[in-house]
Amino acid sequence: MQLIFGILVALFGLALIIVIKLSTTFFHEMGHAIPALIFTKKPVSVYVGSYGDISNTLQLKFSRLQLYLKPNIMDWKIGMCRHEEVVSDTWKRVLITLGGPIASLVVSIPLMMHYKSIASSDFLSFVVIVFIGSACYDFLSNMLPVATPINMHDGAVAYCDGYMLLTMFRRQFASEEHLSLSQKFHDEQYDEVIAIGTDLITDNPKKRFPYDFVIESLIKTKDFNGALGVYGVLKENMGLEKHDYYSIGKLYKDLGNYSEALKFLEQYRYTNYTDSNVLGLIGSVQVELGNHQEAIQTLSNLLELNPSDMEARCNRGLALIHLREYDHAIADLQVVKQFDPKNPNLYFNLGLIDERKGDYGSALNNYQQARALDCTHHGLDYKIEDLKGRI
Repeated sequence: MQLIFGILVALFGLALIIVIKLSTTFFHEMGHAIPALIFTKKPVSVYVGSYGDISNTLQLKFSRLQLYLKPNIMDWKIGMCRHEEVVSDTWKRVLITLGGPIASLVVSIPLMMHYKSIASSDFLSFVVIVFIGSACYDFLSNMLPVATPINMHDGAVAYCDGYMLLTMFRRQFASEEHLSLSQKFHDEQYDEVIAIGTDLITDNPKKRFPYDFVIESLIKTKDFNGALGVYGVLKENMGLEKHDYYSIGKLYKDLGNYSEALKFLEQYRYTNYTDSNVLGLIGSVQVELGNHQEAIQTLSNLLELNPSDMEARCNRGLALIHLREYDHAIADLQVVKQFDPKNPNLYFNLGLIDERKGDYGSALNNYQQARALDCTHHGLDYKIEDLKGRI
C-alpha cells in the first residue's frame, strides 16, 4: 500500500510540475502579447504547448487576442506569440520581445518576497519553489542569445528572445544597405531584394547579410535551385553555419533530391542533436528513399519525445504501409484522424491501404478527400484517374 501511495504522490508531483511549467509559459507568452496588443491594431495569437499547431487545442478569443492552449506533457516547454502587424519602431519591438522573459519572472517576485508567509505548508512550499525555479529557468534560457533556429509548425523559422534582442541591437548599427534590404523584404519586394543583394555579394562576398536576404527571397519565390546556388557561393566565400545545413537539406527535399537532403540533414543533426524537429524531416526523407525500417526507427524516436507530432505519425504510417504492416499503420493513422482530422496525408495513406487491399471505392474516396485538402503527394492525380477507370 505504501508503494502505491508513493507512486501516486510521485505522479501527482509530476503533474503539478507540468501544470506550473505551463502556467509560466502562459505568463511568458502573455508578456509578449500585451505590448503587441498595445502597439498594433491587428490580431495577436498566443500558443501554449506548440509552435503554431492549432489541432486539438482549446481555443479562446478575447477581442483581438486569440489563445490556443495545447497541454502536451511530452513537450510542454514550448509556446509562441505572433502578431500580424509589422512593428517598425525598434523600441516597441524590444518591449514586445523583452516582455516575454520578464513577465513570468515579475509574477514570481511577490512569491520570493512573501515566501515565508505564503509557504505555510510543505505542499505550498513545493508549489512556490517550483514556480520560482520555472520562472527563473524561463528567463535565463530565453535571454541567452543562442543562434539555433526554432522550426515553427508552418515551416517558418524563429529564434529565442535573447538572440532576437541581440539582432535588434546589431541592427541599430547596420549599414543603409542592410536596412534597405530588410525593408524591401518585409514589403515582399523579393525581385528587388534578389537583384540588389546579388550586386552586394558581387561587390563584397565577405558580408553575410546579403546572402540571407537573397536566399530567403529565392525561397519565397520558389526558386529552390537558385537558393542552393547562393548557398554554394556563401560556402566558397565565408563557409556555412550550423543552421545552413538544415535549410539546405529542406531545399533538397523540396526539389526531390532526397539523398542530398538526407546528407545535409544528418550533418545538421550531428551538431544539433538536441533539435528534435530535424528528426521529422529525416524520417520523411528516409521514407522517400525507401529506407522504411530506418524511417520507422527515426520517427519512433521523435514520437517518444513528442507523441503529438501528427505528421511524424503519418510518415511512420506510410513506412509501415510499404512494409505491408497495415494493422500497425492503421493504428497510427487512427491517432492522426482523432487529433488532426484535416491532415491531407492521412487520407492519402488510408487510400493507399484501401487500394492495396483491393477496396477501390474506399480508396478513391480517400484520395479525393486528400486532394480536397490540398495534398501534394506525387502521383495522387494519377491514382484518382486510374481508380475511376477500375470502378
